[in-house]
Amino acid sequence: MAAELSGAADGLRSARAAEYGRDIDERYGATGLWKLGGDVAAGAGQMLPTIGINAVTGGTMGMPWLFSSAAGNAAAQARAGGADEETAFLYGILSGGVEAETERISAGIPGLNKTGLLDDVLSRVASSPTGRGAVKKLVDVLGEGAEEYISEIAGAYLARLWNGDERGAWQTFVETQPDALYAGLVGTLTSAVMNLPGEAYALARKNKPGAVPDAQQSGNSVPRLFTRDEVQGMSAREVSENYDAIRESMEMWDENGELQGGTQSRMVDRCALPGFVDSKNEEKTER
Repeated sequence: MAAELSGAADGLRSARAAEYGRDIDERYGATGLWKLGGDVAAGAGQMLPTIGINAVTGGTMGMPWLFSSAAGNAAAQARAGGADEETAFLYGILSGGVEAETERISAGIPGLNKTGLLDDVLSRVASSPTGRGAVKKLVDVLGEGAEEYISEIAGAYLARLWNGDERGAWQTFVETQPDALYAGLVGTLTSAVMNLPGEAYALARKNKPGAVPDAQQSGNSVPRLFTRDEVQGMSAREVSENYDAIRESMEMWDENGELQGGTQSRMVDRCALPGFVDSKNEEKTER
């Protein structure tokens, strides 16, 4: 495993890439918003292979790939800094674990994970589906920044394995704050930028001519139906509360988990679902 990890690290050439990036900064003097924009673009670019692997493998290999990439980069960095193979291997494994686990805090990177650890907790502050959706988006974007902040702090302590840092724990924490806060800012902006295309597409679909707004549960109106992504973003309590609507929604999902037809056709088609009871004659209709 050590030999394979070392080979993968050399293949990624992370140390050379980092040196190239530093040369570019020094040569062109990238500062301020130019540097921030470049770092955001670089962050988004680094996530694209992971998202691609996750899509190709049906959502099963995104996190393992993220772990292996982070581990390889960290191991190469340690080796370039003079660490022996065993220390570099340990540092790589620990760094990869931190990167993979912090990524589970939120779902800030589209195409990587559907829900994060914070979603179920913070979505409870909003009672309506619209409110929960807004809170989830906010949590996802800010959560990605929190992930990068935590990862930067943890990395400073893990690097003690090989860099000879003799600072105290508190001094390390304080002196790492500027880099950690900057990493958090870059993570937040990266998440926001990567989510923009999906949000723009959803808004365009919503405002498409002829589209009918989703019906909400009120009085005699038809209960709102849900897409697969919306269901996967629900907490266990929300699933229980919307069980009947979810069951009906599942009957109408296409292969992508979207509701077939427009909202208007959904409101009509649901009356043809197995088990639907007509309120006038209380007879079950067949599809």
